[in-house]
Amino acid sequence: AAVEGAMLARAGAKGTLLPLTGPAGLFPILTGQGPREEALTGPVLGPEVGLKLWPCCRGTHPFVALALRLRGQEVRAMRVRVRPPDDMLFRPEADRLRPATAIAAKFSIPFTVAATLRHGAPTLGTFEAAARSDPDTLALADRITMMEVDPAAEVGAEVDTPDGAAWHPAPMPVAPKADAAGLTAIRAKLTDCLSRAGSPVTADDLTRAVLAAGGRADTLAGLIAAL
Repeated sequence: AAVEGAMLARAGAKGTLLPLTGPAGLFPILTGQGPREEALTGPVLGPEVGLKLWPCCRGTHPFVALALRLRGQEVRAMRVRVRPPDDMLFRPEADRLRPATAIAAKFSIPFTVAATLRHGAPTLGTFEAAARSDPDTLALADRITMMEVDPAAEVGAEVDTPDGAAWHPAPMPVAPKADAAGLTAIRAKLTDCLSRAGSPVTADDLTRAVLAAGGRADTLAGLIAAL
């Protein structure tokens, strides 16, 4: 991106002087209008941002959490109710039931729920080729279907077990806030990512560096070193 920017500058392209609010700024491009005043003058909301616990689409998270609650039970079938746009996590059906790529699997409620019921919380390994082709996981995914899509309906699933069918609301929201407690909550995900990168830095090292930085320029050296 830096090289491309330099080439554009050399060719005479000019940037905007108002990158957020100008005619070609971020807010007009994304929303068609300028920002509300509080967007630029209010408090920084970084600590309020939700962190994903697992390396898959946020729309799958309530159902992964539900699957974790159901582990240990014999789940014969699930009929899932979602709100739009999360119906895309069931469509196209062939791709969601037999995901050919890791990204397709991460955007599949049937696959992520089936994998969670069988193996526990998703990790990066859940979406590797061998895991995506596991016949038992795929057979269970076939029995996880979508009910009607209703923007106002309760999100959850009707679950069939040997004891009969029962409705289970999906836990919402699932994502912890990006504060100290939230960083602790994603420790397992950080550890998984760092280990696969061959990094000598641990999840605890990175968490401590983030908390010590606190967004102040004079304290970012530790975070940059950790990264």
